[in-house]
Amino acid sequence: MPGYTGIGLPPDAIAPAGATPVAMVVDLAAIAPLNGASVARSPGIRVTTVPLPGGFSAVIPLRNAATVAGPCWVVLKLRVTRGRVGFGPAAQAGRLLAHSLAIAPSSEPQAVALQVPDIREARSIIIFNQSQVSGQADIMDARIVIAPNDAPAH
Repeated sequence: MPGYTGIGLPPDAIAPAGATPVAMVVDLAAIAPLNGASVARSPGIRVTTVPLPGGFSAVIPLRNAATVAGPCWVVLKLRVTRGRVGFGPAAQAGRLLAHSLAIAPSSEPQAVALQVPDIREARSIIIFNQSQVSGQADIMDARIVIAPNDAPAH
């Protein structure tokens, strides 16, 4: 198949080169399980999802998302070890503003970016199951980034 490379993320799942992290928005330390899923913290953060396709399994709180004007990317550095997982920013009552495609297992961590046109009403990042069985992912980092030309001047 022309253009097929066989590995790696699709271009729309990669943040733009030179993207600038927005400080003090993602509170990864406050990640919590949902709906009977589990979050283990030894040595990193391991999320084991509920065995229900689309089942919300963990929530990462967002603080000050209203200060992020314009488009941005939610970037999770993770390694899926079982099943498939997805994620997306959520507003009140768990309404997803955008969501990733299913992320398959990988031998190495990968930084998966999800473009969000407007994240100001988001309250959290939801991690959810994308397979018929319970999924598992190690979360190394979570952040919001903006394109270089959208970065605030100092």
